[in-house]
Amino acid sequence: MLSTTHISPRRTWLQNHSLLAYFLLAFGISWLFELPITLSQSGIGLLPYHLPPLLTSLTPGVPLGPTGAAFILTALLEGKPGVIRLLKRYIQWRVSLKWYLLILLGCPLLLALAVSLFSTPRLQNLPTFLGSYLMHVLFALSLNWEEGGWRGFALPRLQKQAGPLLGTIVLGILWGIWHLPLSLIPAQNPMGSAITLSLPLFCLFLFQTTAKSVSYTWLWNNTGGSLLIATLFHAAASLNGHDLDQLFGKVNAVVPSFATAIGFGGVALLIIILTRGTLSYKPNETILPGDEKSAIENRVAFLTSVDGEREY
Repeated sequence: MLSTTHISPRRTWLQNHSLLAYFLLAFGISWLFELPITLSQSGIGLLPYHLPPLLTSLTPGVPLGPTGAAFILTALLEGKPGVIRLLKRYIQWRVSLKWYLLILLGCPLLLALAVSLFSTPRLQNLPTFLGSYLMHVLFALSLNWEEGGWRGFALPRLQKQAGPLLGTIVLGILWGIWHLPLSLIPAQNPMGSAITLSLPLFCLFLFQTTAKSVSYTWLWNNTGGSLLIATLFHAAASLNGHDLDQLFGKVNAVVPSFATAIGFGGVALLIIILTRGTLSYKPNETILPGDEKSAIENRVAFLTSVDGEREY
């Protein structure tokens, strides 16, 4: 029998504080890439240099922060088996067709109905809107790799430690705060390039990310932790003002933000009520990556298979 009494202090700390380590690493990596853009003339203009348009519209910090941190810590905690399990979640496509339909049809319908509270839809433009929406989903699906971190690494641990509802709220707030440097770069502002960041608007954005997180958790728990479904939802739920303009014409820049908050806020409330706050979480039936006992066992097996040496 292997003893865990000789685990190095560093590894013991990492096992006991995996969530803290994750958020520090995710924020640190992302902001390291994003802050030079935020401070440049393409951001808030504190520093006197300009950057190429490609860097101001796309930054490697978006996927490398949350998902890069997830893979680094999974490798340290669970070894190669854990990394393979995390990768397999990206191709976990065998879920009920209803989840695909709910995401692909429900997201644009929800946002269109919410925007209809502020503007009248031009139904003759519906084919154009659907074409724009489809291109948006394909583009976002190919570029978005955040969910390996937020949902693949952080969510299972938060649900286990804090419960599904509180864990989801914490994740939603931190996920929103993580966007802060991006919110100061017009080309990457998740609320829209025409919006100037203010405290009320950022609070509205935090409400959005928290409300959306409820849907993420509910989908995650009902699809066996599929990162493919989480990534698809991220793509479908991130419709921007340009896409909505195809159906409504030019709308006020803040309308999509208010519509997103209203639409996903209502859905979040409905999910919480119908699931009685559990968000369909079943701890006895759910495989929880990052469980400390299995992490130790996986790490030992990995190290043993590589060089036959035990660290315990």
